[in-house]
Amino acid sequence: MSSPPAHEAGPVEWVISNAPADPSHASAIRRALAEWLSATAFTEQTRYDITLAVYEAVANAVEHAYRDRTVTGTMTVHAAYSAAQGALQVSVSDDGTWQQPTPTPLRGNGIPLMTALSNDTSIDHTHRGTSVLMNWIV
Repeated sequence: MSSPPAHEAGPVEWVISNAPADPSHASAIRRALAEWLSATAFTEQTRYDITLAVYEAVANAVEHAYRDRTVTGTMTVHAAYSAAQGALQVSVSDDGTWQQPTPTPLRGNGIPLMTALSNDTSIDHTHRGTSVLMNWIV
């Protein structure tokens, strides 16, 4: 996983495909994404917000997507950054089963957090899995 050059005009991609949907991989993805984002034009605070929002989507895949299965499923994280457009798009997808959110005072706040920390968030869930798409503009 390499960092995009600061002068890069076209989209630069960062992908982790078919990572096991388990807590240790979620933490590793968070650290790797934070490192990759350091070469973007986003402020330190925005990079932190991006990392947190993406981690929430990854954590949801880990905790909820494969809840009814005995085998650990996988997840894919794909980020595309365009310095010329000052834009970042990140998707987190899994092949699991959608679990209806049940917000409580102490849990279930991941989706509202993703929405609050990004410029735009959409969630698509079908019988084939769930995909969270988040966008940021510098």
